[in-house]
Amino acid sequence: MSSGEASTPTHSDQQWPRARRLSRLRASNRSDPLASLQSQRAASSQTSLNRRAAQSLLETIAEEFDIEDGDAHAPNMFAAPEEDVLENEAFQAAPLLTIHDPPPMQTKLIDLPLPDFHHLLCVKDTLDFIPEACVLKVRECYVMVMRKIIDNPQDVSWWLKLFSLPKVLLSHPNTTNDDRSTLSKQRKDNILAKTTLILADDWSSFTLGSLPINNKKRAQLTKPQIDALQMRKVEEFAKVGELGKAMKLCAADSFRPCEASHDTIRKLRDLHPHPCGYSINPNVLERMKSQVIRSSSREIFDLNGVKVRKLVKKKASKVAPGLDGFRWEHLRALFGQGRPEIPSEEVFAELFTSILVLLIDVKDVPSDVYKFLRLNKLVAIPKPDDSIRPIGMGSIFRKLCSSIIFTQTFSSHADFDGNPFNESYFKNLQYGVDERGCEKILLCFQQYLQLHPDHDLLCCDARNAFNSLSRLKGLEETFKYFKDLIPFMNKMYLEESFGCYYGLAEGVQKIESREGFHQGCILACWLFSMAFHPFLKQLSDIMETDGLVKAFVDDTTIAGTKTKILEALQVISAEGESIGFKLNVNKSVILLGRTETDAEALAKKSEYMTLGFSESCILIHPDNLPGSSASYGTKLLGCFIGHEDFIRSRIQAKAEKLKKIAGNMQKKVDSKQIQFLLLGQCFNAKVNYLSRTTSPDRMLPLLNEFESMKKTILEN
Repeated sequence: MSSGEASTPTHSDQQWPRARRLSRLRASNRSDPLASLQSQRAASSQTSLNRRAAQSLLETIAEEFDIEDGDAHAPNMFAAPEEDVLENEAFQAAPLLTIHDPPPMQTKLIDLPLPDFHHLLCVKDTLDFIPEACVLKVRECYVMVMRKIIDNPQDVSWWLKLFSLPKVLLSHPNTTNDDRSTLSKQRKDNILAKTTLILADDWSSFTLGSLPINNKKRAQLTKPQIDALQMRKVEEFAKVGELGKAMKLCAADSFRPCEASHDTIRKLRDLHPHPCGYSINPNVLERMKSQVIRSSSREIFDLNGVKVRKLVKKKASKVAPGLDGFRWEHLRALFGQGRPEIPSEEVFAELFTSILVLLIDVKDVPSDVYKFLRLNKLVAIPKPDDSIRPIGMGSIFRKLCSSIIFTQTFSSHADFDGNPFNESYFKNLQYGVDERGCEKILLCFQQYLQLHPDHDLLCCDARNAFNSLSRLKGLEETFKYFKDLIPFMNKMYLEESFGCYYGLAEGVQKIESREGFHQGCILACWLFSMAFHPFLKQLSDIMETDGLVKAFVDDTTIAGTKTKILEALQVISAEGESIGFKLNVNKSVILLGRTETDAEALAKKSEYMTLGFSESCILIHPDNLPGSSASYGTKLLGCFIGHEDFIRSRIQAKAEKLKKIAGNMQKKVDSKQIQFLLLGQCFNAKVNYLSRTTSPDRMLPLLNEFESMKKTILEN
């Protein structure tokens, strides 16, 4: 920028030496940076420059979740790999993976198409609060932009500005979220200067290069340093009232995502499979696509600013934001308390509600807006078996629209005599939306096995079920009962969508999500249940009075005679794959019922093994295999089912885990006040679920030990 623009709140070029050199190479094309980008990608020499620029930027990127520590023996998560991923044949053949070079640093945000907002992943995350002195001005910016959208919803440029506001205003090079820091005045002045430009509708200085890139590099920390950092994170959660998150972090051995690597990308890609091939009636699909909301979501859901404010207040703090950096803390500050003396709070609430109405109604909103809403920031969390769990972080706008829609599924429905839909439709089969669903399933099967000790129990483990089940089936079933909900759901799931991962030197990896339901989507579990329910009913019809079928979302458990179990397995094999449900025979567990002879038990086990089940996963009843009582059982929905000896041994193992957590609370939390809060609000409840699902005589030894643990924490 010129010397005359020195006061404009942007990053100095001195912090971008390689990017600045690349910018000079492109000086002749600055009048049209996007056209320049296209021509550079077409030329191989310029592509190599782009790649070096991407690596230069990547060296400054810090980890997700504001976690600064690293495993003492792990390589830098963002270190450049030795080989070029574009030269890796496995990656070239991957159909679901797209690698994107970043645009030039001088690209204006208003020139960056909404579907390309994944490039904002390299920008420093936003502050988790709005400085109090800036709230009014920031709210004024939002009010101006939202009014422009409401006046002309089809103008995509104002939607782009709306989604850009958090990164523009609240990304700051200062690394602390402490509002009392010595740099807080500089930060406030910076934010207020930006609001002045935005209120004048001057976005010319807001380029990718003007946004703060995270230049912290992950240090190789010692174990004591990692513990200290973990303790600080625990205290941060506790101070904002997120005691559950603080407790979870306190109990964790590790709290960092997987290291960014080609292997991590492959695992993420493999978890997003091709469509399962579910065949929907073309006429139904056409009617579904053309469905429009019958009036307005404002009337259907009785929406107003007061209701939306209450909904926002319930949302948790310290939640990682989506691509736009918009946080619940920001939104709560902007909504305010609805005080009459601050009229802008009510103005903001009503305008924001109108934006949500536009998004749910679908009618007048540009398609690029929904392309942005379908973008998910992906993080890979390690699992004990060397696999990963993908975590998705989407936009707050999508989350709020989904929350509003989800509440409608609990309302009364004409097809069920005015009774609540979820309660009536899923009754006695699917418990994923039931407040006490896990407990009900466990108690049902415990009682069933007591009454029918000769029946078998099958605990199904499906392969990547959540990401594989047919989204078309879920939408088709929803269309039968909730036609007003379909337009928004179509926009989220009928068109292309991507998970965006950043961590390698090659830039952003966009992994296409073609099947299943998006990680982090509030509607995902409900849509999964809708897609899965007809199949569950089919299995239940097979069992009739000789068995039992129940599911908690994708965790399905079946009990019955061998004949009925085998019939159910045939249906799972023949029909399940058509909707994307594939049984993992290496992890599914079968508890064989008691038989009259040992030979009969062995024959039954062999019969199941011919279907592909692992021998170690088929457990013979202790009455037919003496000495096996301690291993006859399995974990079901967080509790234990099986022989008495198995349950007692697992409860004892639970006691050891609780001792470790109690030790962590004393070692990793210095504040006695936080220790006391965690003890009373979290640790004290650690045995509640187990106590509600396990007989008192089995729980008594654990409860006695648990009392001693609590006393030890209090005494120290």
